[in-house]
Amino acid sequence: MRRKQFLNTPDEINDDAMSQQLQASLGPGLLSTEATNELTNRLIQHLPSTIEGMMRSLGEGWQQVDLIEWCSKTVFELSNFAVMGSTFPRDEQMYKDLIQFEDNLMMVCKMPELSLRKEQALARMPLTSTNQFYERGMEACSVVSMRCQVRSFPPTRLTSF
Repeated sequence: MRRKQFLNTPDEINDDAMSQQLQASLGPGLLSTEATNELTNRLIQHLPSTIEGMMRSLGEGWQQVDLIEWCSKTVFELSNFAVMGSTFPRDEQMYKDLIQFEDNLMMVCKMPELSLRKEQALARMPLTSTNQFYERGMEACSVVSMRCQVRSFPPTRLTSF
């Protein structure tokens, strides 16, 4: 899966030290009360401005919207702010790329790597955007910051969290 969908190189996959560090960061990072509280607080902090901005984008008067799409974009905005910080790109293309990446996730597991050119090309798009964002600096939550410190490969190549 790391090679097929997250595009890790064979060197990264075979780097046992990095894999062990990533695994070790799960408990204190993702499962800790402090990390959960931090993410919740960041999300709540950004909630009013996100809702206001999305309402402004609809314009004046009554508008018909796809509720699932609207909620999905709201969750995208809020969760990325909570996890990656206020400078994370929230443009329409990044949204579409990440939704496509998520949609492909389970399908890619079942397919041979040889037939995944299109899916891997689609996976490169959000990874490239995220890498550019990472290089410009980010206000990531402690979980992401902890995982970025684990990386043993060159810092100019961000692959996955």
